[in-house]
Amino acid sequence: MPAAFRPHIANPSRHPAWIIPRALRRCWAIGPVVLAGALMMWSVAAPVLATPSNRAIPPQITSPALQPPESASADSSSEMPINLRPYRIRAWISFDPALRFGLAQRRRLLDDWMSQIDRFIGSPWQVVVDPDPGPLAGYDDLATLDPARLVWFAHPASPESDVAAKAASADGPPPVEPQPTPPLWSQAAVWASADSAQRHDRFDKIWVMRAAPLGAGLGIEARELDLATGRFGPVFRRSCLQMPDAARALMNASVAIFAPFAQVKRQRGGSALLTIQAAGITPASPLGRFVTRGTPFQPFRVFLNPDKSIKQIQEIPYSYLNVEQVDFTGATAKSVSAFVDPLSGRSRTRLSFVGLGVKANDQPTPIQFVDRQSGQPLAGYKLQALDIQRGITQPVGQSRRDGIVPISPRLFPGLWRFQLVAGEVEPLAEFVLIPGETQNLRTLKVDPKLEAMEVHARLNRMTDRIVDLVAQRNRLKTLMDLRLAEDRYDETQALLEELAQLPSPKTFRDELAQLKAECLERQNQENKKPPTQRRTILTRMVQKRFIDVQGLIDSHLSDAPFEELAEQLQDQRREAQRKADVKKRRG
Repeated sequence: MPAAFRPHIANPSRHPAWIIPRALRRCWAIGPVVLAGALMMWSVAAPVLATPSNRAIPPQITSPALQPPESASADSSSEMPINLRPYRIRAWISFDPALRFGLAQRRRLLDDWMSQIDRFIGSPWQVVVDPDPGPLAGYDDLATLDPARLVWFAHPASPESDVAAKAASADGPPPVEPQPTPPLWSQAAVWASADSAQRHDRFDKIWVMRAAPLGAGLGIEARELDLATGRFGPVFRRSCLQMPDAARALMNASVAIFAPFAQVKRQRGGSALLTIQAAGITPASPLGRFVTRGTPFQPFRVFLNPDKSIKQIQEIPYSYLNVEQVDFTGATAKSVSAFVDPLSGRSRTRLSFVGLGVKANDQPTPIQFVDRQSGQPLAGYKLQALDIQRGITQPVGQSRRDGIVPISPRLFPGLWRFQLVAGEVEPLAEFVLIPGETQNLRTLKVDPKLEAMEVHARLNRMTDRIVDLVAQRNRLKTLMDLRLAEDRYDETQALLEELAQLPSPKTFRDELAQLKAECLERQNQENKKPPTQRRTILTRMVQKRFIDVQGLIDSHLSDAPFEELAEQLQDQRREAQRKADVKKRRG
């Protein structure tokens, strides 16, 4: 159109001929974005809108590594070698109401925690986190939590499992107070469903955590229950100074409570071969390597039925397997125990061995010593520690009136050998322990060896008398040497007469022989009693003391020096008399 016939438009961009095409173009560009957002919102809201009871419960949170295929069977994990089998962990976490954490804030914290697990640990851990408190409902202190309650919540539909059969009951979990049956929306009920049981036939470990405010930050308490051995670990505490670091505090607590599991094969020479679970899976970072040189394992005996099913799992007390070398399949460990052969295969039933890593916190482990027969606490006995690595002995303390000696892991970190001593000479008990691995009271029944201590007291009195006699004899011998050098024969003769008044060495030899015969007769009488009522009198230390006292008598109570002095006195007297006679004849 020629310019002369065009209508005059002040602002062409506002004319309808220009506005309508531009709006269509904008809708064409923004439309897919709006549609995708609507579909995403619908996918999030659909599960909540489907069941009204689920509106207050966020969905179950899993680690990114825990994504099994739909066709995964329950037998696939059992057929997999243990060194290639990841740990399946179920975690419950409760939040103190004082934190005032909303659902979105809890979900964000748990998502950050799972992200850190995937970043630092990776495939060796497959963690499922339950947002609801579950077994932690009604508990403010994890130290008083009953492990049977955790087993029931983890396997409510399968009480015939290894640990659940021993701990769970048919009436439900052991609660603090009467609890109703878990509602349908509970994660425990979801776990009992067929689809969940098909995906995860069992868990390896259960984590329980509790978050509470700590100043301006957050305090975390955590414990681990190993379902294979039934061992409930100690309470670990971690904290953060500010809320943005809460996920890191959860990660530190997870690493602190985790205890690796291994199958143990006994070898000659006091060593063992460990096949560690998930050892063949490469972790995401060095933080995921939980077994290194020096890592201790607690051994367990697994008694098997004829069909190779587990009959009983028994902990081997005061015994550890200290890792010396680690490879792809497992590790080689050395046995450190209070027993001669803790991994003995002598049994009427078939058995195998497993091991669980030992984690110690900063709380002391109390040890109580009681009399084996009467059950009375042993007070005033000395406990000393021997560092296995360096061979250094340090005193721990004395048993209190109730017979308890608390052992602090801050003063004695790692693996130590402890020995209870009576009178600083007679060992009563010897055991191996990692202080801090448990805060439960451990009771040791020992023989106080009162009869042996009586013999020690009599030998000590005899030793003191011998030492006094040796001092007196040495004093008299010194005076005799001085008097003979000055030719004072009468005074020397008086000193010899004073020596004759002292007890003779034969007196002590006869007394020692009589005491030894008396102890031997009493020991023969004790050997006729039952083993539970038998007392030990001639212990190894008592026999050593007899040899020491006999050596002290033979070496320091010899009459030979004084007999030489008496002969020398007679010779000098005769020589002096001869000189006097010669001088008298000449005069």
